[in-house]
Amino acid sequence: MAIKAKSKGFDLKGIYLNIEKLMTQNSERKIKKLIIDIFIPESISNETIDFLKKASKECPVTRNLSQDIDIKISWHH
Repeated sequence: MAIKAKSKGFDLKGIYLNIEKLMTQNSERKIKKLIIDIFIPESISNETIDFLKKASKECPVTRNLSQDIDIKISWHH
């Protein structure tokens, strides 16, 4: 997401994420769920926010992980 944003010239200064990782409880400890809160300052334009939301859905890492891991993304702006 950040790579695509920077290639478009979007300034991501002030954006931060809080990521919580929940693990399975069986003997094969694996990541069960990722809870991602993305905090965006008021200075970021709606155009940039829309771009970031779209990029997060198209991200190859997210697509590959979401097959095995429940990923919940919440946007705060």
